[in-house]
Amino acid sequence: MKTIKISLSLLVSFFLLASCNDNMSLEAFFVKKGQDKSYTAANLSSDVFLSGADLTPEEREKVASIKKINFLAFQKDTFQTKYESDRAQLKQILKDKKFRNLMNYSGEENEMKLVYTGNEKNIDELIVFAENKRSGFMLARLLGDDMTPEDFYNLVKIMDKLEFEQIEGFTKELDLSGI
Repeated sequence: MKTIKISLSLLVSFFLLASCNDNMSLEAFFVKKGQDKSYTAANLSSDVFLSGADLTPEEREKVASIKKINFLAFQKDTFQTKYESDRAQLKQILKDKKFRNLMNYSGEENEMKLVYTGNEKNIDELIVFAENKRSGFMLARLLGDDMTPEDFYNLVKIMDKLEFEQIEGFTKELDLSGI
């Protein structure tokens, strides 16, 4: 009887371990790393960054489909090994088939990648990965309802009017000016 219990326990343990997936999703990466002290994180609803903005009603309407922005930044200081492993893990996540490539940029010290989920007319999320090989990387995730490429273009056009004080500090530290 004891042998059967042990065998059953081993069998259940084996199936539980086999069903675990080593592949972390982007959402899980944001949650896990957002709690890690070596990262700087910010989560902003559109209400926050639109609240103090001096926008016309037309401009507000153009960015209304963007609901939330998540930011993560990793400063490359004394955490070289962690930086390399997290960067590799993130790049592996972004290779998932669900992410469609929008743009890549690669320079001498800087790299940027834009990917999205959904389709060209109804984008569910836009992900921006930017890296400066000397100082670190930043990850931004824009979530919304049926966003279009025009919504992102409009957001970029009115960026200087928006309230991004929470993230300005760590994006300045990352010296992504070459991107």
